[in-house]
Amino acid sequence: MRPVAPLLRLTIALSTLCLLATGSIANAQQLGAMKAAAAGSGSSSNSDSSRSTSKRKYSRDDEHDCDDDVAMTGLTELSNKVILAALSSPFTIPRAVVTDADWNAIEFPVFPYSEDRTSPLGDLFGDTEPSDWQTVLRGQYGDDFDGLSHASGRLLLDNWTRFGIDTEFFYRHEDLPASGSDQLWTGDANIVYTFAKGELGQFRTGIGVNWLAGAGQSDSGFNFTYGGELYPAEPFVITGDIDWGRIGDASLFHGRANIGITRNGWGLFTGYDYFSIGKTDLHSWINGFELRF
Repeated sequence: MRPVAPLLRLTIALSTLCLLATGSIANAQQLGAMKAAAAGSGSSSNSDSSRSTSKRKYSRDDEHDCDDDVAMTGLTELSNKVILAALSSPFTIPRAVVTDADWNAIEFPVFPYSEDRTSPLGDLFGDTEPSDWQTVLRGQYGDDFDGLSHASGRLLLDNWTRFGIDTEFFYRHEDLPASGSDQLWTGDANIVYTFAKGELGQFRTGIGVNWLAGAGQSDSGFNFTYGGELYPAEPFVITGDIDWGRIGDASLFHGRANIGITRNGWGLFTGYDYFSIGKTDLHSWINGFELRF
């Protein structure tokens, strides 16, 4: 446990640099701008401006060189293979890293790094052996050091079929420049599939819905989620997630990266959280805890 303090100091320093690098992180009424974007009442776009199209005429030779055709065919096949490899790499690389060799049913340890130890937490919940189910509860607090903060909770529920549930909520609070404050609730709910699982970590992806609520307003939209966690060396855990989709009339993107420690099912983590609706971005340094059973 002695390396934890230097790790946390390094993470805090890197998180602070990330926040400073974004410039002025929280302008006035960020949450209000997000609500307006989701409701479709943000700034006007260029969709009403006139657009002119021109047709281009190409002259083609009636005769083609056979060698050129063969070369172009080979180049096209190579390009298709490169594109396919690039598109599949977010799934093939994690499977190779955690050495998931098949698509069979999976089981979950009581907690990471539990192969050679007995868990007091496992005794508490009556689960001391690998299980067909895994539940992870996480809570976090985030702050941008400029009047905007959030608190959130998350539930991950996985089972032996590789299908599961990933859902979370955020309560966001903003201090307004003149006086008063603003609040906003956001979150998502997803059906996920664990496509990579091994002793070194696990990764999942899925689809679901985003939602937003605040001051008599509610909006929702489609969500795609992708994320996972790695267990590089006891007791450390590295996690990362992205959510990408729509909320009302606006685009939504949420990215998060954490590093933490886990012991007997309990964990602490710190990291960086980025949340965007439309053209409004929120950056936060986050700290949180987790419980696995």
